[in-house]
Amino acid sequence: MNLNRQHNVPKKFVRGDPDSSERSPAAGTSQLTGNLARIPRDLSPSLIEAAQEIQGLMVRLSQNYATDTKVAIEGFVNEIIRLINEDSALSQNLLQVSKTEDISAIKYRLNHPLSHLAIVALERWRNEKQS
Repeated sequence: MNLNRQHNVPKKFVRGDPDSSERSPAAGTSQLTGNLARIPRDLSPSLIEAAQEIQGLMVRLSQNYATDTKVAIEGFVNEIIRLINEDSALSQNLLQVSKTEDISAIKYRLNHPLSHLAIVALERWRNEKQS
């Protein structure tokens, strides 16, 4: 039996082990946790800072905006775009980041149930700036 040297755990139970074709999720975890290996480890400080600001926007907006209809979701996305445009420092930071990195990588730093809407807003914002 092949053992992981650090933890004395059989390799077939170590998630992300390149030598094993078997992957067994830990009890009570989701299969989605296996995707953690895809999270970029080299996010720039500018991208991390932008993600923190977007996170703050989302927290504030989610307290005041409903997202239970398509119209409400569109309003939420448009409000994120409006707030980014109003914050020149955030806007400039996002422009700089988008020149060198995939701006959608911000999703790996967001911890909010509506983070997918922030990514939609960022993509739309970037497309508006590029056109």
